[in-house]
Amino acid sequence: MTRPHPHTHPHPHAHTPSHAPASRVARVLQFAQPARRGVSTVILAAALAASGGLLLVISTSAGSGSRGSATAPSAGSKLSRNALATSPRPLTRRSTVRDLAECGLNPQSLAAAGVTADKIADLVTAAQTHLATAAEGRNSARASVRTLRGDVARLETLAQSGKATQDDLTLLSSASAALATATSTLATANAALVSAACAGLSNAQIAALNHIRANRGWELPIQYLAADRSEAEWVALRDALAEKRIATADGAEVSQASTDLLATADGDTAVSDALTALTNNHADVNAAWNQAGGG
Repeated sequence: MTRPHPHTHPHPHAHTPSHAPASRVARVLQFAQPARRGVSTVILAAALAASGGLLLVISTSAGSGSRGSATAPSAGSKLSRNALATSPRPLTRRSTVRDLAECGLNPQSLAAAGVTADKIADLVTAAQTHLATAAEGRNSARASVRTLRGDVARLETLAQSGKATQDDLTLLSSASAALATATSTLATANAALVSAACAGLSNAQIAALNHIRANRGWELPIQYLAADRSEAEWVALRDALAEKRIATADGAEVSQASTDLLATADGDTAVSDALTALTNNHADVNAAWNQAGGG
């Protein structure tokens, strides 16, 4: 096949199927230009699929100014598999523990939930067995979320600058919808992985892990994540811990209000149980985790 000169582009209609209506071809070309701004193939595919137009698959990196060919799947088709394709990652025990850690299962959270070292090997094996059939879908959703987050951020910046065209705003709407879908898909995949991995744990251990995983966004010492709080209570706890940390470093006294708040938090049964379990189990669980992951 003769390659086009490096400084020329293939004619935009060169590979357009003869049965594609002219208006749909125009729709492809309308969305091709934003690719030069760094908008990913996933976004172009999402926008075109949402509008019922053709799916445009860009064969070169965004921003190169080069266009790929347009293909015409059936009307109403969803995101192009080509646009969302990801390179398969070998499934190993090491990759399995990385996937578990992404879901909030790690030596610290497991130990705080009361899981002992003798459960770790079976937990990792169960996770790997699940991923043997589920990894492809989870990896695809994860890659889509990563790409779409970047694209939404770029398009939002463009919109906020006042320089966005109507096409850019249409792409932003499609990208945001695609991101919500991909995020939901990834959350479902992560929940399935955690469920499979924890099948051999007790209900109490699973409940503790669920609390810790759900609250990890607060980034506080892990024992505090074992209890649920309102947003205002989380903020107050975070501020009290920060005050204590700074006062300790400066050799100053912690305020009575923060002292009382921390005493109440530490006295919570879920928190004290998590701290005790973490202290007793973490070293052994960490060693078992490293061994199970091939490290």
